[in-house]
Amino acid sequence: MAFPRIGLACLPMLFLFFSQGNPRCSNPLTNILIHIEPSCCTSVSNQTINKAVDACYVQRDTTFSHCRISAYIFTVNEEAWCVDPRAPWLKKRLRKLEKRGIYCRVL
Repeated sequence: MAFPRIGLACLPMLFLFFSQGNPRCSNPLTNILIHIEPSCCTSVSNQTINKAVDACYVQRDTTFSHCRISAYIFTVNEEAWCVDPRAPWLKKRLRKLEKRGIYCRVL
């Protein structure tokens, strides 16, 4: 009767052993960033954004039929900022984002 106890004790070790495969795939949800596309910007700002940006989008004046405005949209978690494409600091910020692997996606 000692065998079933040892078998039960070894079962968690087997799960642990097989879960040690490819570390990048051990928890696929941590490797996937899900970004929700923002709705249209109705106004833009030249004010700088001092937060770490998660995603970047480009809204063209032809993107949405109900709002005809060009903007760069920066998102942080669930917040979004609409930036004027002519903002003097924008090009430098876009280069920094690209160095982090964040590229603006056209909506």
